[in-house]
Amino acid sequence: MTPDDACETNTTLCPPAESLTAEVANVSDVVRQRGWVYGHPADDFRRVSQIEQVLMECQDPELRHVLLMIAVKMARLVQTPEHRDSWIDIAGYVTTAAMVIDRRGQ
Repeated sequence: MTPDDACETNTTLCPPAESLTAEVANVSDVVRQRGWVYGHPADDFRRVSQIEQVLMECQDPELRHVLLMIAVKMARLVQTPEHRDSWIDIAGYVTTAAMVIDRRGQ
């Protein structure tokens, strides 16, 4: 299955395109909604940057990236620890890390 095929069968992954102007107009609503869930961006960014300081010691660039993505979710979970979507995202990142490790072992 190609990415285009996936988009044809799953509009959640690839919603119909709208104009850039319309998308930009919706950004403030998205930021406001995320703020209700994750708190103020400054607090979220501060938490992530603190976690990132340690993660930068990881010498593996691909797995370091996975760890950094997980760090974003961890920082958000500090604000809302029961937010299911963040837990699911972390599980997804762990799965992709396993895929990277498995490919290296082939």
